[in-house]
Parts: sequence; C-alpha cells; structure tokens
Amino acid sequence: MTSDDRPNPVIAAQLDRNNEPTADRYRWMVETVQEVIFEADPTGAWTYLNPAWERLLGHSVEESIGRGFLEFVHPDDRQANLDLFVETISTGKNQCRFEARYLTASGEARHMEIHAWIFRADDGTPLGSTGTLTDVTVRRLAELELGRRATHDPLTNLPNRSVLTERLSAEITAMDGGHLALLFLDIDRFKLVNDGVGHDTGDHVLRVVADRLRRAAPPDHLVARFGGDEFVIVAPGCDPQASRELSARLRSAVAAPIQMWDRELTTTISVGIRVLDASEAATTDPETLASRLLRDADSAMYHAKETGRNRATTFDLGTRQRIVERLETESLLRSALSRGEFELHYQAQFDFADERPVGAEALLRWNHPDRGLVLPDAFIAVAEDCGLITEIGRWVLDEACRRLAEMPELRLAVNVSPLQLHNGLVNDVAAALRTTAVAPDRLCIELTESAVSPDPASARAALVALSDLGVRISLDDFGTGYSSLSQLQQLPIDEVKIDRSFVSRLGSPDGHAVVTAILALADALGLETIAEGVEQRCEARGLADLGCTTAQGFLFGRPDTFDALRTTFARGAVSSRHGSGSSPRPSKLSLRRHSLQS
Repeated sequence: MTSDDRPNPVIAAQLDRNNEPTADRYRWMVETVQEVIFEADPTGAWTYLNPAWERLLGHSVEESIGRGFLEFVHPDDRQANLDLFVETISTGKNQCRFEARYLTASGEARHMEIHAWIFRADDGTPLGSTGTLTDVTVRRLAELELGRRATHDPLTNLPNRSVLTERLSAEITAMDGGHLALLFLDIDRFKLVNDGVGHDTGDHVLRVVADRLRRAAPPDHLVARFGGDEFVIVAPGCDPQASRELSARLRSAVAAPIQMWDRELTTTISVGIRVLDASEAATTDPETLASRLLRDADSAMYHAKETGRNRATTFDLGTRQRIVERLETESLLRSALSRGEFELHYQAQFDFADERPVGAEALLRWNHPDRGLVLPDAFIAVAEDCGLITEIGRWVLDEACRRLAEMPELRLAVNVSPLQLHNGLVNDVAAALRTTAVAPDRLCIELTESAVSPDPASARAALVALSDLGVRISLDDFGTGYSSLSQLQQLPIDEVKIDRSFVSRLGSPDGHAVVTAILALADALGLETIAEGVEQRCEARGLADLGCTTAQGFLFGRPDTFDALRTTFARGAVSSRHGSGSSPRPSKLSLRRHSLQS
C-alpha cells in the first residue's frame, strides 16, 4: 500500500460510528485542535469546517459552508491554487501539499499550509476531499525576513552588493541597443560625521541619504548600498547626457539639510559615472563587464572627490591612470612622516599701515627624494581620504609652535583640515603650546568655510574651545564657501581672509563691490581682514584704499624657508612700496572673542 492509498485517520475516526465513546473522543479532538480540518465537494466548496476555521481566520463556519475555497485565498495566490487543484483532480493523485495566503475576516493575510486528501469512486471519479490548514505565518515571515536580510542592507533597507552585481549582469545581458549607466556615489567627508558627532548620527545620515536617493531615482533604476557610505545606481537606458542630469538630481536631493535631534547637518555626495553602450556590451561576458563598470565608476568617483567634491565625473581613459597615481601617492605618504620628508615654508603677512611684516602663514611641503618639492594640492586630499591627515596635522602644529618659540616677534597661522577640527584638534593645539611654552595668541588656527558647514554646532564647540585656549581663529577663502552672516555671528572668528579670486577682480566693478562688502561686514563684526594672493601693486593700492588691514602674496614675497622668514623680519618694511592715495586704517584687535566669552 502506497502513502497515497492509506486512509485518512481523521475520516476513519469520523466514519467509525460503531463505538460511541471513541466517536465522542475523536469529535472533541477535531473541535479543539489548532489546525483547520475541512471537507469539500468535488468543486472545492466547503462541506465541513471545524471551529479552528473561525478561531484562526475569523470567518463564520456557518456562513462559509457551501462557498468555494478560492473565495478565501489571497487574490495573488488564487490562480496558482486553482491550477494545482485542477492538476491534482485531473491526474488521479490522492493527496497534495502546498502553501497559500488566506484572508481573515478583517482582510489580513495569513500563510496557511494545506494538506489535502482526494476521495475517489472505484472508477477514479473524485467524490470530494478532506484535509488540514495549518497557520505557518510566523515561520514563513521569519523565512522571508532571513531571505530579505540576505539580499538587503539592514541599515538602509536597500538591496545589497550581491543583488547589485546580479542585477547589473542581467541588465547587461538584456541590452539590445541603447545605453546603460552606472553611478557610483560616496558621501563627502562622512568620516567627519562619524568621528565628530558619533556613529549613531552617521547611521541616521546613511538612512536619510538612502531614502533620498531612492525617491530621486526613477522606479526602474536599482539603488543599492555598496558598503560603508557608498551607493550604486544601475540606470538602464541612460545615455551620457541623461546620466549627468540624473547625477545633478541626486546631488540636489542629498544636499538638503538633515535635521537632527539637536543639530542640522549638510551633506553632499561625489558621483562617478560609467556609461556602457551596446557595442561594448557585445564584446565581453556580462560578469566581467559588470566588474569593470563598478571599478571604472568607482575610479571616476574618486576623481570627483579629488577635484573638489560635491560634483560628478564621467569615466574616461585617463581616470584609471589617475587612480593608479593616487594609490602610489597614498603608499608614499604613509612613510613620508617617519622619514622626515615634510617641511614647512612660510609666507610673510604685511600690515598695510607701514608695510612691515606682522606675521606669516605656515605652508606644508612634501620634499620627496624622487618627486622633489610637492605642493599640498597634490597630496592633502589623499591624506584626508586615507586617514593620515590628523597625524600630519599634529606634526605641523608641533613644528609651527617650535618655530614660534625660536622667534618671539612672530605670529603664525596654521591651516587645519576639517577632519582635524572634529578629531582631537583642541587637545593637539593645547599639547603643542604646552610643550613649547608659546603664548596662545601668537598662534592662529586657519580653516576654510567648508570645514564648518557640514555640522556647524560641532564645529562651533571645537572653535569655542580653541578660543578659550587663547589662540586666534581665521576663516580662510572667505566668500567661496557656505558661510552666512548668522554663522559668522555664532563662531569665535578673529579674522577673515579675502580669497585670491576676489582680489584678482578688484579692478572690475563687481570685484570691487564684493571686496567692499566683505570689508564692511568684517568691520561691522569687529574682525580683522587679510587679503591673500596679492600679486599686483594696483591690487595692493585698492585694498589699502578700501581699508584692508593686512596682506600676503607674491608682491611681498613667496613662501620660503624659516631662515628666509627670519631675514624678512630683520629687514623690516618691504623695499618696493606700493603707495596709497589715502591713509589706511590701523590694524585693530578683534572684539569677537571677548563678546563670545562674556
């Protein structure tokens, strides 16, 4: 006897009417079990349902009798259930087991496992069926969640890397003309958020960015989390122009301020774009090509970061070579500090009133044995990305304070990275001052507006702590970043530096107006001003006439060694006077620190 020929024990018990105590016992079992026990006619209409039907699904047994089982099945599962029912009846099978979602009286879907036995006449004609419905919702939802976790990132709920590579290969295989674009996105200075305000905040930013990307991308595009703060978008049918437009839309969506519990964060993304056309897709197998597209888009993204962040770069043949050079630079940087290859050069700052040197800016140089003297633009971004900038910045502070101790009349400005600001800068400055016994007001910490903008509250806390130490604070490249009047009022700034881009346009009406406005704003807020990049005598005259207090630039001297700076201070006023048609105002002490501390 096969398993299909064995009698159903439930039916056997119900048909046994010769022993009434036994029948009562089985009746009690049928009415109290948790599983639904049913009987149905050959059309699938219920002829019997035990009380568990009403307990589990909420439908009245009395009202359900005579209705077809498909009426209670979820609409999305009905066709599959009907096909299985017809197949079981028509092929002569005596039992079947399957799963379907049944709807409760309130409309909730419950996952039910159905085990049915078919009763047939001697000639095989179906007479009806009986069986059980077991609620497996908890188990099924757990299985679905495990499956989802295997394919989705748990933090952002976006598809993960395995889904991305599978979808990308499938889209390449399905290409029949046209284009396919891959966009590789990375959150700018995300390490600054994690280190500065904590990983909980970083996780919140990742969730917000993921949601904004998902909403901004078209429905047929796949948005996936690649890992860390990196996201990838697969854009079928997207040509070079469309991919650039999509990138602009994504960057705009992400750039909106993120409101946190006690702060507001501004986030930007860098985007690398790789566009595939059908001719290239036809020459390489999909898996190899998918890997190449990811690598190329990643390379383009790194180039976007190196050229300023918050922008998009489309991959070209030179992009990969630039990435190879970047990796080589990173490798050399890791040994540069231990080998003593860094050095500081100094550019003197002159007071417009008497053209005498009043201070200097310390500028980092990398003196590589093969590459020669390397300027910061070639390696600072790499140092920030690979996490070396804090260690290098600490060396700069120590060296600058050591030089200040050697030259009592000197006031020195030191540039700091945004990562330093949120990663122990206050302690590093305090340690350098303590070791060298330098008066704090002789050291000026110089930072750009972009260092403040991602998290103004955290930046203000760090700057206030620096101000409490007694050091001066300068805002570099003023007017080129994201600062506002309210931001300047809230930060303990002592001076602003007028960017070279404004100084060079001083002779034009708009350039003159911008510099005038900056100087008026600084004067109203009690801030000193330094014009940087002064190269022409006419620029110096114009700045002096407008009331700028201090300047630096090639007109007065190029960055040079500390010995050269010492000679400049010993010589005093510069030899080539620029002249002035008016009496420039005397330099003044900033009132900002005192007002903020009071």
